[in-house]
Amino acid sequence: MSQTGTLKRSILLVKYLKEEEAQHRKICEEAKINLESELKMLHYEMNVFDLSFDGQFETEGEGNTGKNRKDIDTDYQEIEEDRSIITRHPGWVKKIFKKIVFITHPDKIPEKLSSNIKEIFLNSYRDAKLAFDMHEYVDLSIIASDIGIDINSIAVHDMSLFKKKEIEIRGKINNLKKSIFWVWAHSNEADRKKIINEFLNTRDWTSRQSMRKKSRKGPGKHPGKSISWARNLNKKD
Repeated sequence: MSQTGTLKRSILLVKYLKEEEAQHRKICEEAKINLESELKMLHYEMNVFDLSFDGQFETEGEGNTGKNRKDIDTDYQEIEEDRSIITRHPGWVKKIFKKIVFITHPDKIPEKLSSNIKEIFLNSYRDAKLAFDMHEYVDLSIIASDIGIDINSIAVHDMSLFKKKEIEIRGKINNLKKSIFWVWAHSNEADRKKIINEFLNTRDWTSRQSMRKKSRKGPGKHPGKSISWARNLNKKD
């Protein structure tokens, strides 16, 4: 197979794997939400004391690592400002990056283009800047290919970058498949009950220690209120 054919095949394979990883990650994220909802409801119903579990959801949302476009732009600016050493890139990388910038830079985009096309070019420009700075040459090559730029200038010895990227993405997919969230997403009702029971045993929620008398702040029948607290309330009524 020629280098051009090999390059096209490598790009298609990496794009396919990236899409597959995204789909697997979405499945795991949805399963995570579902499983956590089940556990939080169970925690409420059992009224057990588990300090680490209680605090896990107090700052819900703060740990979100998802980044929007503005965040990515800010990240790139910080990288540029903090850089103290000029990083050298292979010649073919510089050529491809310059071609992308020439087409997608905000000052180069024709005004007559539709807003949708402009958005595609702007996204390509921002992603290319980040990929260039982070040495993600495979991602940079894919961006160039997607907007019709000839990338056959990639050196033969740099084709190994695509193989490394392929191995990296396959590793991420395998890790997702090994996660409890992937197992939960593909389990039937009986198997999910087994997972819940295993969790209860691991966290020791059914022990007397977990069911001991406790008192926490919170109005009404807060899940942190103890069973004895509820009994005392009933006596007053």
